Amino acid sequence: MNDDATLLRRYADERSETAFAELVRRHLDLVYSAALRRLGGDAQHAADVAQQVFTKLAREAAPLARHGALTAWLYTATRNAAIDLIRSEQRRRTREQEAYAMQEIFAAAPEANWERLRPVLDAAMDELAENERTAILQRFFEKRPFADIGAALRVSEDAARMRVDRALEKLHGQLVKRGLTSTSMALAAALAGHSVTAAPAGLAATITGSALAAAVGASSAFAWINFFTMTKIKIGLVSAMAVAGLMTTLVELRASRALNAELDGLRTENAEIDRLRADNRRLAAATPSTTKTAKENAPGVTPSAGRKITAPQIAKRNQLVAEMKPRSAWRNVGIATPADAFETQLWASDRNDLDVLASTYALSKTTSERVGAFFAAMSEPARVHFGTPEKLSAFFRKFGPWDAKVKRPEVEAFRILNEREIQEVGWELPEGEGWVCALTRNADGTNGGRKYKLSRTSDGWKQPSSDPESQWQKIVAYFDPVTGQPRNGK
Repeated sequence: MNDDATLLRRYADERSETAFAELVRRHLDLVYSAALRRLGGDAQHAADVAQQVFTKLAREAAPLARHGALTAWLYTATRNAAIDLIRSEQRRRTREQEAYAMQEIFAAAPEANWERLRPVLDAAMDELAENERTAILQRFFEKRPFADIGAALRVSEDAARMRVDRALEKLHGQLVKRGLTSTSMALAAALAGHSVTAAPAGLAATITGSALAAAVGASSAFAWINFFTMTKIKIGLVSAMAVAGLMTTLVELRASRALNAELDGLRTENAEIDRLRADNRRLAAATPSTTKTAKENAPGVTPSAGRKITAPQIAKRNQLVAEMKPRSAWRNVGIATPADAFETQLWASDRNDLDVLASTYALSKTTSERVGAFFAAMSEPARVHFGTPEKLSAFFRKFGPWDAKVKRPEVEAFRILNEREIQEVGWELPEGEGWVCALTRNADGTNGGRKYKLSRTSDGWKQPSSDPESQWQKIVAYFDPVTGQPRNGK
């Protein structure tokens, strides 16, 4: 039987719908079940998440063919897609909803292990190391025997069993922190019996068709006719009408998306023309003897004291503004360099991904102790919701401004400047390593600039976080110590 990598290569190289359909059939139940748990049992939303995950798989088939564990990738992609959906559907659960949900969980009968485990399983799984999570997924989600797991990991069957047992103990420890005190044996039984739920009938075919259509465009409608022919499915009159309807829908959807994209492009061009006209007016009024400082011409960044900004420097800044990286192009690129850490922090804040956002901050000892004490004083549902003090601290910073004096606009696009560009726009290059100088375009239509200082750590570059006493008091006054949420609910 072909393995996942072979099927992905066949689809990437040959556009084999048969290979892709087999991948969907193999892994749909796992993806659908994980989404179903994360979305509170909402079957429609779970199907939407599964659709997004397999669409992404189709688009990224070539690089993923080299991925060592496709199951782990699918699980992570499901988590990210579910987080995005939750964020768009409901920004935040109220304190009363969380308390009620947790009371229901802990009031359940002791024998109802799965009903108590289901709402917190995926949050606990997220805390495991990748190799531990992979072992759990292979044993209990894919239901693979130890011999197969050992072969995949290139270890003996006994070694595979020990690895799964250790991973199960780690998961058990995470669940104990969340108030679930059943034994590891009971946990294993609950996972074996309930971790994967069968997706609704017909969903695999629907997802396969839509994912392929999104990945390769309207031409895939004709490819689907060939697919049905190759698999010798007898299509009657009703099926023919369904295919015709699908083709019509795909064509209309493609035309609608093209029209929307064109309208968005025109809006962007109009906004850019307005900005360039304003910049041209400022440029026409500027002369080499201008007394305007860089602070007046480049909001947010102040060059060295007394330095004048010239007309060529204004023109260079306008050129760089037109080359900014928009929000849609931001990515999680890690924290290997200061520039990477800057983009990753913007991406994580925009997606409300507290796991990634927390990895971009370096907490001082004092701040870590304060956040830890705040976390320990919160209610049990609130601690389960945030998971760790580090993610709570990241939420504090992402949710701001908790200081009414700080009015930092929301960034829509940015451009990180290199040393030559910093000099060309008339800014002063900060001394020392770890500085990031960036031009920004804000949600209110204004342009600005920022300087960020990041520190090198053993994990990579992170933004130092050291709250003085006065600043910490503002945080405490802004956030409810029981729920961890803003007191005003906004």
